[in-house]
This record gives sequence, structure tokens and C-alpha cells, in this order.
Amino acid sequence: MIGWAWVFITSLALWVGLTGTTAFQEILTGVLVSAVVASIWNRPDIKRFSARGVISFVVKYIPAFLVALVKANLDVAYRVLHPALPINPGFVSFKTELQSEAGRYIMANSITLTPGTITMDVDEDGEYTIHWIDVADKRPEVAKEAICGNFERILKEVTG
Repeated sequence: MIGWAWVFITSLALWVGLTGTTAFQEILTGVLVSAVVASIWNRPDIKRFSARGVISFVVKYIPAFLVALVKANLDVAYRVLHPALPINPGFVSFKTELQSEAGRYIMANSITLTPGTITMDVDEDGEYTIHWIDVADKRPEVAKEAICGNFERILKEVTG
């Protein structure tokens, strides 16, 4: 019960801090959301991330993702605005070294959120199939480095 209360209070404080209001409906919504979060978080089958992993995610992964996001946006804008529309769309596949489901999901979503790439499939063995706006090289190791960059290295540290 102490764990539930701790997560509930922390979530509610975060909710109030982020909404910046003490209006009744906002507080009520925050209480409901915090209760759901605390209930889910305290299930025995949920694997928790270490404090070090969370800090690594915030300090390393989010900035790396934002840099990749800006680069991809500029690349896609260039391709759209270029008179010859220099694209070579296609599918590439590669296998990840990530073992955790959470890490695989985060990487798949990061790839999809980055313009020019869409994660089409991730199988049980960690094989990704990606649609890429400009397939420069179909070799798995080259495509993986071009698409994922630092994502996998940082996520291995964060999620295992």
C-alpha cells in the first residue's frame, strides 16, 4: 500500500505541476489518472526501470532522438523541395540486439516518428522491417546504422 501511495502522490504532484491549475475538474482528473497509474505501476508483473535507466533515457535518449528528428525533417524537406525529388523508396530489414520488449517498442516508435521511415514490422526475434524514403544501402548493418544511429546503443543501456 505504501508503494501505491507513493506513486499516487508523485503522479498527482506531477499532474498539478504540469497543468498549472487547481481547478476542481483538473484536480479530479489528476486524481483519477494518478490512481490508474499507481494501480498499474504496482502490479507484480510490471518490470520497473532503474533510476539510472530513467536518467539515461532523459539525458541521453531524448536529446539523441531530437537531433535525429531535426535531421530527418530537414532531409525530407530537402527531398520534397528539390525539383528532381531524389527518393529511392524501399524496404530494409535488420535485427536488433535489444532484448527487452520495452526497448524494442521504443526504438520502433522512434523510427516511425522520424520522418522518412516507418516501422512496418518487428518480429519476436527482434527483426525490424522498415520502409525507408531513400534506401541508400540494403545491407542490414548499414541500413541499421543509418536508420537507428544511437537509438539502439542508448536503449541497451536504458532497458537492457
